Amino acid sequence: MKPCSFYIFNYQQENEYLKEKIESELSVHGFYKDEDPELVISLGGDGTFLSSMHQTDFKKRYISINRGHLGFFSDYDHEDIFSLVDDIINKDYFLEEIPLYDITGDKNDIFFSDIAITSHKTLNISLSIDDENIFKGNASGIVISSAKGSTGFNYSLNSPVCFISSPFLQYSLIAPVKNRLNRNVISKGILPLDKKIFLSALGDLHLSVDGREDEDLKEINLEVSLKDQKVSLIHFKKISLVQRIKRSIN
Repeated sequence: MKPCSFYIFNYQQENEYLKEKIESELSVHGFYKDEDPELVISLGGDGTFLSSMHQTDFKKRYISINRGHLGFFSDYDHEDIFSLVDDIINKDYFLEEIPLYDITGDKNDIFFSDIAITSHKTLNISLSIDDENIFKGNASGIVISSAKGSTGFNYSLNSPVCFISSPFLQYSLIAPVKNRLNRNVISKGILPLDKKIFLSALGDLHLSVDGREDEDLKEINLEVSLKDQKVSLIHFKKISLVQRIKRSIN
């Protein structure tokens, strides 16, 4: 890889010595630190990785070093740091281009993995495709995830894992109310990307985008759509999607 500007995201004090080692080694070989870098290195778990992309508007090239639990997006653990540094300096990389999704309406944002509306109470939730309603009723929340996010929150709601890399959205309701008035609840589904997806919720709710920026709200109205932008992940190792998924959930 040709020398370029870089920045390392790290939120844990115990990782500082690793961060300094990486910075020192890369600097010796012509790479240089910059707050507006070409290359972003995430040192932490998947949450740190997602946060690093949000803070740089998904416009850089990204590498993740796992210092968390799952490390779904990482090709390297902290024991492999010198192997990673050697790969950055000496190897050619390949890019994985991953779809992104827009949120508009009461909140404007981008998500890579999922958005979640949750509550400790029952919410009034509505989910529609164009002007056709899929669900309108009560539930404790809803999660909409991408294929990459299918191993996260949605997986804990017994939604399927997606072995695909193409654009994809699925939803899962959290504890939907089922009674004699609401017997046929479509609690999970795959959403079309060529139509408008509308989501609204009313009640004491929390909104989370990629597991960050929790907000306490009383009402939210959103439109979700595929974004005309992808994010670039750098890889030096050939790890298949199946291997990556099995490694993170087994």
